[in-house]
Amino acid sequence: MTIQGYLSALVTDYHRPNLFSVYFDPIFLSTNVIDYSSILVRTSQLPGQTIVTTNTFYNNKIQNFAERIDLDPITMEFFCDTGNKAHSFLLEWQARAISPFTRVKHYKVDYVGKIDIGIHDRPLVILGVKAVTAQLINAFPINVSPVELTQEGENEICRFTASFIFDDIVFTFKNGFISNLLSAGVGGITGFL
Repeated sequence: MTIQGYLSALVTDYHRPNLFSVYFDPIFLSTNVIDYSSILVRTSQLPGQTIVTTNTFYNNKIQNFAERIDLDPITMEFFCDTGNKAHSFLLEWQARAISPFTRVKHYKVDYVGKIDIGIHDRPLVILGVKAVTAQLINAFPINVSPVELTQEGENEICRFTASFIFDDIVFTFKNGFISNLLSAGVGGITGFL
């Protein structure tokens, strides 16, 4: 049996990159954005992580040892709606962390939220069944790009990007497993749905 044959016997289907949804649940109620459905995410990422190493003298030579895990920020690209609600919503979210006028820093509990990134099953996409959901805990936007305008984009839609950081990730799988990367150790299963 070839490797491809073995893999195809294990996996019956693959995730499609265009079958996803993103749900924002900030801790505050936005005054500028009433209808969250106007926030249309064009592209997103599932979170990644980096193992930070340290050099230590061990067994008479310098060796690299794993020191900690850093969660990589994710970047999303958004479509601009005609009322600029999506862009305003994310700028307001940032202003909850640090006031753009007074530069006052606020308590973290006042500006963090949850972001759910769900990958849908292809046959069940109409029913909203998700194969996996990554919930970003204590997330907030650290960068919101400007909206680029041009005279040449007659048949295009304005877009902008935003980057988010977060403290933890909870993966929920369709079969009921829940995996919490940092609280239970990487890949540790912490419960059932």
